[in-house]
Amino acid sequence: MKKLAVKKVKILIREKKKKVQEVGFRLCLLKEAQKQFITNFSAENLPDGKTVEVLISGKPTNVDKFVMRVKEIGRGNPIDFEITTERYSGSIMKTSEYASYLTAGQLVIGVGTLGRIDSRLGSIDGSLKSMNEFNAATAKGITRIVEQLDGLPKKLSKEMKEA
Repeated sequence: MKKLAVKKVKILIREKKKKVQEVGFRLCLLKEAQKQFITNFSAENLPDGKTVEVLISGKPTNVDKFVMRVKEIGRGNPIDFEITTERYSGSIMKTSEYASYLTAGQLVIGVGTLGRIDSRLGSIDGSLKSMNEFNAATAKGITRIVEQLDGLPKKLSKEMKEA
C-alpha cells in the first residue's frame, strides 16, 4: 500500500505595523485551513506580541494552497506583515481538535468580558437610579413652583384692583 505524502510547514506571521494578535487572526487562519482541507493545524500567539506561529500538515497541494492564501491575505490586507515558512517535523494537533481548543479559549475570554460588562452595567444601574431620584426631586420642585405660579395671576389681579 502506497503511503500518502504529507507536508509539514511552520509559518511565522509577524506584524510590521498593525496587530496580528488579539484581532481574530488565528480564527481567520483556522477557517482558511478548513477550506483548504488541512489535516493538522495549530496557531499560537508568540510572547513577542507581534508574531503568530502556525503549524500545518496535510497533502502537499493543500499545504501549498494554504500558504499561498495566507500570503494573499497579507498582500490585500491593511495589516502589513511578513511571512516566513520552513519545514517542520514535530507533531501538530488535528484541525478539528484545534477548532475546539480555540473555541473554548474564546469562550473563556468571553466569560471574562461578560463579567466586566456585568460590573459596568451594575455601575450604570447605580448611576441611573441616582439620576431617577434627581429627576423625581426636580419634578416635585417644578410642581411646587407651578402650583405657586398658578395662583399668581389671580393674586396679582386682586392686588392691582386693591391698589
